[in-house]
Amino acid sequence: MKTTILTVALCLVTSMAFTQKKAVNKAYSEAKGGNIGEARNQIKQALENSETKDQAKTWWTAGYVELQAFETERNKLLENKTPDDKVLYPAILECFKYYIKAAEIDQQPNEKGKVKPKYLRDIKGTMKSHQQYLYGAGGYFYNAGNYPNAYESFNLFSEIPFLSYMDNEEMKQDTLLKDARFYAAMAAVQMNNPQIAITALEACKDDKDNQNEIYQMLASQYDALKDTANLIKVYEEGASLFPDEPFYIQNLIAMYIYTNQMEEAIAKLNEATTKMPENKQMWLIKGQLLDRQEKYDEAIQCYEKVLELEPENAAALGSIGIIYYNQAAKLSDENNAAAVNDIKKYKEGRTNVVDPAFRKALTYLEKAHKLAPNENSFSVALRNTYYNLEMGPEYEAIDKEMKNKQ
Repeated sequence: MKTTILTVALCLVTSMAFTQKKAVNKAYSEAKGGNIGEARNQIKQALENSETKDQAKTWWTAGYVELQAFETERNKLLENKTPDDKVLYPAILECFKYYIKAAEIDQQPNEKGKVKPKYLRDIKGTMKSHQQYLYGAGGYFYNAGNYPNAYESFNLFSEIPFLSYMDNEEMKQDTLLKDARFYAAMAAVQMNNPQIAITALEACKDDKDNQNEIYQMLASQYDALKDTANLIKVYEEGASLFPDEPFYIQNLIAMYIYTNQMEEAIAKLNEATTKMPENKQMWLIKGQLLDRQEKYDEAIQCYEKVLELEPENAAALGSIGIIYYNQAAKLSDENNAAAVNDIKKYKEGRTNVVDPAFRKALTYLEKAHKLAPNENSFSVALRNTYYNLEMGPEYEAIDKEMKNKQ
């Protein structure tokens, strides 16, 4: 009985394998006859079946089906008809994907350990003659917003000449390869998949025509991954390659500050303000960093440099005003402590030292508040300055203004 069951099972397996091999042959025949829909149905079964999914013939046939779909549309040009791009370009992309898999299997050793490819020659011929259409497919998919397919198309276009079995120096010299790598990277960035985008961007970093844009996109992808080490590396490389491009130096300094590398930040700021003395942003950042380090005189010098370049820069005006306000507040506290029991000494201190210090801050703070009325730090310092100078109406006005914004 067991022998009978085993025999029946073997017959069923053999029958299923035969059926799937028959499906592969039928897919080929249907595609050759122009019945692409039925051909796709037949080959789909074979690609999913365990008996045929690992055979080179199955994958080659799948590629052949898509090639025929592509050729059917392309041949419409010979009849002065317009091909359907929605059919044309997906077909050529799928054709190449199937052929690459077929070539991989076709080069595997047989049961005797020998490599005897059956389909590789045909695959190589098609790849050489039809590679150009992948470039067009990439453009079509990109414009349609199908960025994954655009990436695949451009990426395949650039990789095919370097497949081990192609061995075609002429294809490797194609000037469009560089552009294809760049467009593949652009599509990858649009996919919101930083890892894929980084791989694509790293592959075209030496593209001199687009290098600046590539480095900036690469920075954005490392930033998306919060990969601080590689982000700093990109900024450093970019600053070296493009010394006149503020993007890299500004962001590099910001990253040094963010990672508490203050010495490196100051060194880069000194370098930047020497190379780009007209760059007010560099002077402002340097001033803010020195401000944080409580090197107020040096900070004010940087802020004043900003004001030479842009007299109505609210950030520089407000920063100087706050420094002077804090200094005045400290003088006020010292005066209060020194003259706690001496009203005459207190008044002299207010008149000769404290009030002039607050008025010095007032000049900058009023200008800053006018230019940036929503900057709370400026408003607070200005309100407190009015209070200390006993400027009642002005104090009431800004206090009301601040309460209305709460």
